[in-house]
Amino acid sequence: MLKRRTASPPTPAPYLKHVTRAQGAKRATPSAQPRNLQTYNAALANVPAPPVYASSDGSSFITSGVTYATLRDALTASCQAQLDGCRAAARNMGLGGVTTGLSCSTNQYPACTQAIESNPALLDLGLDLGGLGVGVTL
Repeated sequence: MLKRRTASPPTPAPYLKHVTRAQGAKRATPSAQPRNLQTYNAALANVPAPPVYASSDGSSFITSGVTYATLRDALTASCQAQLDGCRAAARNMGLGGVTTGLSCSTNQYPACTQAIESNPALLDLGLDLGGLGVGVTL
């Protein structure tokens, strides 16, 4: 009489480790790098404008460790911090820093604050209500 033979499951190779999700296998998730919302990148006297980041919930904005309610306020504070740093660097240059100090105030700071107006992170609806120029910034 012939015996019926059934196939047994294959034995795993000894060098492979079987891992299941229940044993803690995790999917790789990319680490999100916060996006710097400060678009002005000139650095007179090697002093850049500090970065501006949105808070984790997006309700406020942070620059130089200080939290601001609006992006416009945080960007303005970033420009002011750059101006202060530029002036300090100019003072450390001695007499050669006089021209640099003037450039901090007359060139760099106005350019930084002007960049706020063209920052793509600010949405300016610029509504015209019956001849009244009303700008709404969100």
